[in-house]
Amino acid sequence: MSLFSQTLKVILLPAVFVLPFLSCERKGIHDIIPERTMVDVVYDYQLAVALAETEEDSRKMAEKEYLYTQAVFKKYGITPQQYELSVAHYARNPKTMLKITDEVSERYVEEIKERTEKMREEGADPEGIRYDTVMIWQVKHDVLLSASGDNCYDAEIPCKSLKRGARLMVGFNTSWVYREGAKQGYYQISVTYSNDSTYTQGEEIREFGARQGTSVYLSDHYDVRRVSLRIYQDARWKPFPQLLCLNDVRAWSITAQTAEKTKHGSKRNSPKNSGSAPASEKRAGISKPDSLP
Repeated sequence: MSLFSQTLKVILLPAVFVLPFLSCERKGIHDIIPERTMVDVVYDYQLAVALAETEEDSRKMAEKEYLYTQAVFKKYGITPQQYELSVAHYARNPKTMLKITDEVSERYVEEIKERTEKMREEGADPEGIRYDTVMIWQVKHDVLLSASGDNCYDAEIPCKSLKRGARLMVGFNTSWVYREGAKQGYYQISVTYSNDSTYTQGEEIREFGARQGTSVYLSDHYDVRRVSLRIYQDARWKPFPQLLCLNDVRAWSITAQTAEKTKHGSKRNSPKNSGSAPASEKRAGISKPDSLP
């Protein structure tokens, strides 16, 4: 065999094995959803998941989540594999992922503001009830939980503006940066009242959902003395990164008011939940706004 043939083998044989990998990688890059479109997809995807989670039956919830998320994929002409690949791609760059979640969060906040302003302009609904949404607390910086560092975040939520019988809502956005291992986390909100009783409600952080949140109905009979929030990443120390990024941690309250007509025909707002009506009536009065921004 000539020296030229041997040299040609040395050059071409590695290329035979390398080219398929290059083509697969290039195909994967082409399947990545553009960042601008990814914001729209994540926004609609989270709305679809939240809508499905209103179903109490777990089997029906799973069915609705599948149907709703498939509708999102069809809307943007993508596949579930493309969505998962894109999430994994952007998760490799925490700054880009946080940028996406920030934009999604801003949309939710704007949506809540628009709905609140619309309700205020329209006044009371046909039943004579109007809703007042007040943002009472918000963390402006990002919080990073790490398996090899601080894996718990504790905060006190201001409670001076909370009214009896109101609905307290807490929400935040998450993004995971994991090389391997199970992604697990929990959060709980604790409310202490003036009679020293404490109510605690906990939730699990969803792995495939950037937006997290829960709500608590406050007592009709006692003032709130203290509200605390704890977010916990369930992960032991590892030599490789296991990070949970928290963004736009916030709390707000929703209070229902009834519009009473005065002698001159004008409307006067009065708190619906004064502590004198049965709890069932009060809960019915503030069950309408059920979305987390």
